[in-house]
Amino acid sequence: MSVAIFGDVPNQITLIYYLLACYGAQRTVVGYIQTRIALAPFFIMQVFDIFLSGLSCGLFIYMAVAVSNIDPKSGDPNFRPQDFTSIFQQPWLIWIEFSVSILYFGHLLLSLLTVKKRSSILFNVEWYIDITTSFVGIIAPIIGFYYYGVIFLRAARFYYLFEYFRPWISKKLSALTIQLFSLVITIAALVFIAAGFIFVLENSTVIADSELTDLLLAHYFVVVTLSTVGYGDVTPNTPIGRIATIILIFVGVAVIPAQASKLASLVGERQHKGPSRYRGRYSHVVLFTADPNGVLHNFLNEFYHPDHGTISTDLCVMIQGEEMIGEELRDRMNKPNIRSRVTMRRSIQRTKIEEAEACFLIGPAPQLNPSEMSNSDADLVLICYAIKRFCREMPLYAQIQIEAHKAAAKSAGVKSLVCVEQLRLAIIAQGCLCPGFIAMMSNLVHSRGKEIEDTPETKEYGRSIGYEIYVLERIHNYVGVEFHQAVMIIYEKFGCLLIGLGRKTTNKDTTLLSSSMDGKRFTMTLNPQRGTKISEGDVAIVICQDSEELQLISEHIPSKNGPFELPSMEKGEKGLSQHSIYEGPPEEQEKHTLLEKGFGWKAEESSSEEEDYVDSDGESREDDEGHSQRDAMIEEEKQKCMRYLVEKREKDDATIDRVDEKGFEHFVVVVGSMNNQLRYASRVRRFKLKKTYPIILLMEELPDDTQWDSVSRLPEIYLMQGSPTNKRDLYARADALKADSVVILRFDGGSDAKSIMIFRMVKRGRCKPIIQLEQVNSAAYLGSLTRTPIKSYEEARDQVIDLNNPYHAAGQVYYSNTLASLIVQSYFNPYIIRIVEDLTSGCLFCISIKKHCPQFADLMSRLLSEGLILWALRRKIPPSNLRYIILCPRKDLVIRQDDVVIVQQNGSQGRENERQN
Repeated sequence: MSVAIFGDVPNQITLIYYLLACYGAQRTVVGYIQTRIALAPFFIMQVFDIFLSGLSCGLFIYMAVAVSNIDPKSGDPNFRPQDFTSIFQQPWLIWIEFSVSILYFGHLLLSLLTVKKRSSILFNVEWYIDITTSFVGIIAPIIGFYYYGVIFLRAARFYYLFEYFRPWISKKLSALTIQLFSLVITIAALVFIAAGFIFVLENSTVIADSELTDLLLAHYFVVVTLSTVGYGDVTPNTPIGRIATIILIFVGVAVIPAQASKLASLVGERQHKGPSRYRGRYSHVVLFTADPNGVLHNFLNEFYHPDHGTISTDLCVMIQGEEMIGEELRDRMNKPNIRSRVTMRRSIQRTKIEEAEACFLIGPAPQLNPSEMSNSDADLVLICYAIKRFCREMPLYAQIQIEAHKAAAKSAGVKSLVCVEQLRLAIIAQGCLCPGFIAMMSNLVHSRGKEIEDTPETKEYGRSIGYEIYVLERIHNYVGVEFHQAVMIIYEKFGCLLIGLGRKTTNKDTTLLSSSMDGKRFTMTLNPQRGTKISEGDVAIVICQDSEELQLISEHIPSKNGPFELPSMEKGEKGLSQHSIYEGPPEEQEKHTLLEKGFGWKAEESSSEEEDYVDSDGESREDDEGHSQRDAMIEEEKQKCMRYLVEKREKDDATIDRVDEKGFEHFVVVVGSMNNQLRYASRVRRFKLKKTYPIILLMEELPDDTQWDSVSRLPEIYLMQGSPTNKRDLYARADALKADSVVILRFDGGSDAKSIMIFRMVKRGRCKPIIQLEQVNSAAYLGSLTRTPIKSYEEARDQVIDLNNPYHAAGQVYYSNTLASLIVQSYFNPYIIRIVEDLTSGCLFCISIKKHCPQFADLMSRLLSEGLILWALRRKIPPSNLRYIILCPRKDLVIRQDDVVIVQQNGSQGRENERQN
């Protein structure tokens, strides 16, 4: 057994202790020999071994040439055998080979002494080669003759020496290059040994009428034989030569295909992994991800959408971990991608990140295990630090999972940050408070999909899915125009929706509520207060179909006193409150269900999140004034949160057996994994509602005391132990069919089967269930209203989210990849993340329309006069009779009596303003 040490040789004392620990060597002669051999510079020993092997091969070639030059040859009457034997009786040749053989024989003895399992030597080909060649060389001085018939076997040592050096070489070369070298060395050694063997047996000097006149012709014969070409121009004449040829063919068939298959496997793996470094010549962005199959598809769809104009930008992907890109996705990708560890400086250099325009960091799909989610975020933050140390000015766009890690990511210099868990729970919670919100947000954060043209109603919905959120920087033509008047002008003229303004500010107090763009800091305001006028330098936040419409809005010059004046109040009419569009007495209003009202109470979101107070360049500000401002703002957020907490309740007091025993009229049932249920309850209770309705958490096992502490101070949270797939627990005890909503969150295991089963069990009740799905294709199994399942990858690839699905159009389905494209959109629109966060804070809500308004434009004008922006219409579409979300409908769309609309209240601080029914 040999000891291989690579790199710098440590000091003797350290190495002695290392060897004693590894081999258990005691203070014996054998232990001393082991230690001294290991202390010898390994590299020099192996280089000397290569020299000796090369010397032996050189001596064989010398003797083969000398034998070939003998004339006359065997079969000639003038042939003299002493001319042949004299070549091998030269003293210098005998003593050189004797010295080499002694060295190899000493190596054999040391190996025999140090090997732990000596029986393994019987299966070691290298040992047989060494003992055969050494024996012939050692007895040569005794008999005064050296036989050259075995010396060529030492060519095999080149292969074994290469295997010794493989661990050191692997640090410098790729696995494919190493395997290529291994194949070349194997074939070269095999051909040289076989040619030597055939030459010794069949050379024309000793075999009469032989066709092998020299060593080169022997190599030719071996190559032709191993390649199975078999020209027949050179053939063995003796029986032993034919037997050697048969053995040669069997060895070649056994050795060469095995090496070639390894090479082919590495070539195929290389195609999966992509090139070892980025070699593009055009502008590029870098994507770091550990989940390529779950991330790349959505990333490609969004990044290379025609609206973004990035078709000529290269994408360089660096994949962490061992996951490979799937066949279908790899066939689709025509951009370079690489795979490696990314926290090492030399690996980052392989992406040419210093020349990149931006860097995206996206973690794996959300994990149910909090520790796994935390580890994923920690790895991502570490990568951000590594990139910033290498390229400080590189803009980073990162996606993390846990909300508490946002401050750490910001401190690492991340420019745009998406917290998946925060937004996922916020969107699902808002989808319960404002029905249809999930579909609307899903359509807004994805680029335009396929239009649906089955019926006029679904065609209108298909048109609305193409809307996205844009930022219009040039709005100087609207300077001096009142904001709500500008909303009506833009809607009437272009069918687009102006929803807010971004205003330049230098006030440090607005850091936590502002965004930056092109080095300028802006304070966003969604739906400013009535009377706000557009000022010079403002930017507009617009919902429109594409950038061409945005350009038309920028070039349009409005008439400041034209026909788009908002309607004024009639004489004696009081200002409409947000609930006075209902007709009838208050008793009639109370007949509306909880969801029809859309939880239309006062809604204020409180956030206990503590963000780092950072400048636009990502560096923390250390001045006392900045810290005091930040601390004051954080303390204010904490005080808001404390207002919604109640006295801590014991778990037993919050555990109920049946809902009907409590007499709840309006309540929500939540099912899913325990962690998701508790996080959802915490998220919903951030909204300060006029009336807090009970949330029933139906779970198979009750939380422990530590888990319960996270929600023990939240009001109206109840626990019920039972199985959500058991009809008795779901129907009788939880009374899910009479609930105002059933929220079906993700279960442990990542499968959608259990969630779909529960959805189908409760969808026929009064409730409007909301379900979270991991796979897009799973939506096809939600019921008979859905279309046939997607079977082909191509169909799923063309349509990431099933837009035809009625449950999606009604806002009852949340896909886990809904936010996958948000981080990409933030590259083109720096406002988008802050806008989405503000929209999920409670500034949108549903109201039913009873007051007569013939067309949508009339209703829009009427609501704008009260400071409300009309976003979307919820309309029942046959045959499902589910309410589809129609975002920004046509102005001449006729309003129906049973329509429900989604409106936006005044101010970006929906969390600060009160909602009235």
